[in-house]
Amino acid sequence: MSRIVLVDDSQSARELLAARLSADGHEVKVAREGVEGAELALRDPPDAVVTDLWMPGLSGVQLCRLLKSEAATRHVPVILLTSASDRRTRFWARSAGAAAYVDKKDSGPLLGLLRELIKLAPTSSRASRASRRRSRPTAGSRSSRGIRCGFTSTRT
Repeated sequence: MSRIVLVDDSQSARELLAARLSADGHEVKVAREGVEGAELALRDPPDAVVTDLWMPGLSGVQLCRLLKSEAATRHVPVILLTSASDRRTRFWARSAGAAAYVDKKDSGPLLGLLRELIKLAPTSSRASRASRRRSRPTAGSRSSRGIRCGFTSTRT
């Protein structure tokens, strides 16, 4: 079972996506805004983060940059969701280090994309949790290598 942090300021979008992700067998932790999502992800790194791109306060772009800058979460794939599909939006999603960009109006590919990104992540949080159980990490013992999955857009 994969662990997903879902961040969206829209209650209806959160409920719908959380239900879809749970039905697909994922354990979902839900956050209403970017700071709460960052706290959840940094406290216990998930297998993936799915976040709305534009939110008040800490946006999905800022959340993605924050997670990619932290050693504990830089390997975690981040999928940005948005209802805007213009070039500028895709540019900012890509430059933030997002693994994928999904249009909210057509979120059908989200589940397959999540499965693929989690499978491709060489340093998944599941592996990190397993290794922490086997041995106690020392300062600086975590890999600083991040991954970059290909940027995927469901819209052209």
